[in-house]
Amino acid sequence: MKKNFSIFTLIFVTIIWGSAFIFQEIASEHISSFTFNFLRFGMASIVLLPFVIISLLKEKKKNGYINYKDIIIGSLLCGVTLSIASITQQYGIGLSSASKAGFITACYIVIVPIISLFLGKKNTINVYLSVGITLIGLYVFCINESFKLQLGDLLLIICAISFAFQIIVVEKFSKKVNNLVLSFGQIFFSFIICIIPCFVIDKPTISQIGNGILPVLYVAIFSTCLCYTLQIVSQKNINPTVASLIMSCESIFSAIFGFIILEQVLSTREIIGALIMILGIILAQLPEKWFKFKKRNCK
Repeated sequence: MKKNFSIFTLIFVTIIWGSAFIFQEIASEHISSFTFNFLRFGMASIVLLPFVIISLLKEKKKNGYINYKDIIIGSLLCGVTLSIASITQQYGIGLSSASKAGFITACYIVIVPIISLFLGKKNTINVYLSVGITLIGLYVFCINESFKLQLGDLLLIICAISFAFQIIVVEKFSKKVNNLVLSFGQIFFSFIICIIPCFVIDKPTISQIGNGILPVLYVAIFSTCLCYTLQIVSQKNINPTVASLIMSCESIFSAIFGFIILEQVLSTREIIGALIMILGIILAQLPEKWFKFKKRNCK
């Protein structure tokens, strides 16, 4: 039951992240990457802070102590990987095409199981098959042009690697510490990392911030506060590779919201790619016993 609930929660998270792409695109017309992430993570930190204080007081009263060591280490690692992924994604989208950006970013579905193998965590055969099928679906869904690596694409590769590490770190520390505190910690450290680049590189004006503040608010409250907290809660009960497969569907939901809000029509190719991705994700949820073969005894 916990696993099924976590899967549905993660699907909800992916839907919100898909919608956030639209608001990120609107915000990018007024403010630059560092400024966007500075405001996004700063606002999210302020919203979460009172809930974190209450949660810590309850935990100390119940257990008599708080695991500050793992909270700080987990928050720092999550914050560094999350901020690198967010910054490189925003810059990469500007230098690459949106279709290639969606495909390359979601390639963390391949990177996560590779990292997991190095950490001694093996996946079942259906999970590896689903990774391959979902990757094919992503390519069909996203790529409509010749694939040539450019600077923007290299930044998006760094983004995909960073998101993969963030997923792995979340899976490790979500079982050790207060999930709400870990969510706040990664968001707060991401905010700290963006402060200097925001004012030294971007140098935003009040009018620029004012013009982009509404979409930033949406991303800060829903995509950041709510969804990163739910991601941490959900990943306690889900294999990180399976979690990455589900989250890769943000590309599909982004296209759906693009159709609803911006009247962007899905092509036949995109619909086929989305169906292949969904097939791959369903395959990862099938019982492991279906993919085990009994050995025959030879006389």
